[in-house]
Amino acid sequence: EDQSHLIRSELVSKERRINQDLDSMGMIDSQKLVLSK
Repeated sequence: EDQSHLIRSELVSKERRINQDLDSMGMIDSQKLVLSK
C-alpha cells in the first residue's frame, strides 16, 4: 500500500512538471506571436 501511494505521488509530481513545462512553452509561444506582429 505504501509503495502504491509513493508511485501515485510520483506520477502526480511528474504531471505537475509536465504542466509547468507546457505553461512555460505557451508563454514563449505567445511572446513570439507578440514579437512577430
